[in-house]
Amino acid sequence: MKYHLVALSLIAVSGTVYAQTSGTVQVLCGAPGTCERLICDSSGQCQVSFPGFTNTVATTGSFSGTGSGAGSSNSVSPNIAGSPSSSSSSSNSGSTSSGGASGSASSGAVGVKVSGNRFIDAATGKTVVLAGANLSGLDGSAGYLGGAAQPKQWSYIAAITPTQWSSIAAKWGINTIRLPLNSAYWLNNTVYDDPAAMALGPSFLGSAHGYTTVGPNQYMPDPTGTYQTQVKATVANMTAAGIVVVLDLHCDAPKNSAGQYIACVGETSFPNADTTAAFWTGIANAFQSNPYVIFALFNEPYGSSNYNGAGSPPAAVSGGGSTAAPASSAITMMAGGPYTPFSMLASDTTLVTINGGNAIQVASMPSLINAIRATGAKNVIIAPPIWYSGAIQTWLASYTTASFGRTASGNPDPLGQFGMDWHDYGWSSGSATPLAVIKSPSTTAGSST
Repeated sequence: MKYHLVALSLIAVSGTVYAQTSGTVQVLCGAPGTCERLICDSSGQCQVSFPGFTNTVATTGSFSGTGSGAGSSNSVSPNIAGSPSSSSSSSNSGSTSSGGASGSASSGAVGVKVSGNRFIDAATGKTVVLAGANLSGLDGSAGYLGGAAQPKQWSYIAAITPTQWSSIAAKWGINTIRLPLNSAYWLNNTVYDDPAAMALGPSFLGSAHGYTTVGPNQYMPDPTGTYQTQVKATVANMTAAGIVVVLDLHCDAPKNSAGQYIACVGETSFPNADTTAAFWTGIANAFQSNPYVIFALFNEPYGSSNYNGAGSPPAAVSGGGSTAAPASSAITMMAGGPYTPFSMLASDTTLVTINGGNAIQVASMPSLINAIRATGAKNVIIAPPIWYSGAIQTWLASYTTASFGRTASGNPDPLGQFGMDWHDYGWSSGSATPLAVIKSPSTTAGSST
């Protein structure tokens, strides 16, 4: 899978999104002749070309950690002007930037911003190409040590010093790391196995995903209360090395009809009204002083198992190919409200309907943006399209119009620091390989929102 992080100026945008099966990908066209271009081969290696940069070889969006293209002489530089690394120190004890374990950057940091249709270095105004790796271990997935051993891995990750992160970034030619997180660990509410997951066997229980058993099918996610501290230390160390950190909500824990939080053992259909906004409020309060942190609202909203079919359950899109429009599931993603069947991809292998098929309240994407901004955080926010973040054809319609669940058109972020989080699974109408093209002709290249 490839992750594409794309900055957009969305105020008064009119434009089109379509897919093509081969050739050059033109992304984010503003004024004539200012399109950024991605030319990717089958291995995911891409050439990036846009005004001011040409032939920058990077693993653009190929965040698997395999190091494709890493170490080449023209890889993306891991450091950004004004980065915390310029005023930070490190030692074997794991000391961080002057922000310490709060997750804050040093006082001299400037950070990454959105300007027009670009991510920019806020110190220089130059376009920034984000290329990096996804690091599991903080999300409750199987992880490198196995799900049950994840809490041990938290301290390992947090102990990596800024100097070590700098070496890692230089070796792999990256400047960004995506950290998937778990709202159950962060909020530390008692969670319970869902019967549908329990029926699949022991490997689908909360005990197999890093939660500590405190009763029959009942768990405390973080009994020692160390998760938040470890996440903050990890982020501080990474950004002190000049690495942009994308914090992604990967595992979420909605309430069931009995008022119990469901143990997250896989990605759920949508953000939920019980925990997601509270998670982002906590994250925004913790990292709002660190402009090298990007907030990715939700890993892969998908709704139901229905991509584009009539009847029940609700479909994700209507139509197909380049003209696919947001359908019922996509509308719920933007509007919020009760949804059934609310699913969980247990252990990332088996889709089950949770809460006995009863509805769970969905938190709308605009409500999550508002929750973050209510804290005063000015960090860049990125948001996904529907269907495992893959139906890019629907993104502009979902986020910039009032036709598919939103109550207003234009940029959903009052600060305009907003972009797209696209997971390229190669889907167009569910099967063909798309290469996306987004055109916003009313957007002037380089303009600020």
